[in-house]
Amino acid sequence: MAYFPTWAKNFNDILQREGIVNNAITIIYSGVVSSTRTSIGSSTAVGYGNGFYCKNAVITVNSDIPVGIQILVTEASYGDLFNRSGQLSRNKIFNQTVTIPVNQYFRDFPTITVYTENGDNVTTAKVDISLNGCILTDGQNWDAQSLVRWFGDSISEFSGLPQNNYAKKYELHPFMVNNYLLSKGKDTRLSITAKGGTTSTQGESARLRGFFDSAGKAQYYFYHFGANDASQGVASNIYTENIGKFIDWALASNSGSKIIVLGITPIQDNTVEANAVTLRSAASAYVSGLALSNVYYCELGNAFDRTNNAFYSSADTTGSGIHPNIAGMSAIYDVISAFLLANGIS
Repeated sequence: MAYFPTWAKNFNDILQREGIVNNAITIIYSGVVSSTRTSIGSSTAVGYGNGFYCKNAVITVNSDIPVGIQILVTEASYGDLFNRSGQLSRNKIFNQTVTIPVNQYFRDFPTITVYTENGDNVTTAKVDISLNGCILTDGQNWDAQSLVRWFGDSISEFSGLPQNNYAKKYELHPFMVNNYLLSKGKDTRLSITAKGGTTSTQGESARLRGFFDSAGKAQYYFYHFGANDASQGVASNIYTENIGKFIDWALASNSGSKIIVLGITPIQDNTVEANAVTLRSAASAYVSGLALSNVYYCELGNAFDRTNNAFYSSADTTGSGIHPNIAGMSAIYDVISAFLLANGIS
C-alpha cells in the first residue's frame, strides 16, 4: 500500500509539512508609468529545482491615475514548447491595496514578472507586489510509494548557480539520483531541505526545530552537510556527533530506510580542503564503526579535479571554488550512482 493514498490529500500534506512559507517574492517599482505594456521587474527567488504554490498576490499602487498591473508566472524556459505561463492578475489599480486569490502551483523554477500599462508617460507611481505561498521541491510524483529525503547546505540548495534558467532540473544531482532510483523500478518522490551557509550543527538545529519532517516515511535519506564545517574549521568530533544524531533520528523515523552520508565535495582552497580531508576521514570512520547494514558513507572528495575551474560555478571566485556547476554535479552523480549500484541500494 502506498504511503500517499490520494493525490489531493498528499499535496496538502506536502505543502503543510515540507513547504517553505514564502512572502519574500516581492517586486517594487517607482517611476513613470508607460502607456504601453512595460516590464518593471522579475524574480526567480523560488530557486532551482523548486516549484511554487501561490496562495495570493498582494498589489499596492500609489499614483494619481489608475495603473494597469499584470503579473505573469512562467515555468523554466528550456527552448521547447512544453512550458506554461500563467496570468495571476491584470487589473487597473488606483491608490489602494488589493489581494488577488491565486491558489495555483507552478513547477520547475518559475519566473515571476510584473508589467505596468495604461499610464500617460508622465505620471509616476509606486508599485509593490508580493506573492505569498509555499516553495517546495518540484518532485511532482505526489502519490509515490517511496520518499527520498535529501538534506544539506548550498551545494544541495544549488544557490551557487547563477540564478537564471540555463540549469535544467534533471541536471541537478539530487534529481539525477531520484531518476536513477526511478530507473530501477522504484516509485520515488524527491524532497530536499537545504540552506546555504549552514554547518552540520545548524542542520542539527533545523532538525530539532522540525524542518526535516516530511509527509510520510522516507525510504532513502541523503545527508550532505560539511562544506561549511570545513570552511569554518569545525572539529571532527562535532561533525560526527551531528551525523550520529541525524542517523539516530532517521532510524527512529524508519528503521528499514537506507541512510547515505555523503562526503564533502572537492574544495579548491588548500586550507579548507585540508579541513575537509579530516572531516571526510572522520565521517567515514564513524559510519564504518556503526556497522549497520543500512547506513552508508559515500566518498565524494575525489568526484572531480578540484584544480579544474570547469567544475565550479561561475559565481565562485576563481581559485576558491566550492559550489559545483552542472559539470560538477554530473561528476558527483556519477560517483553516487556507481556507489548505489555497487552496494545494491535501489
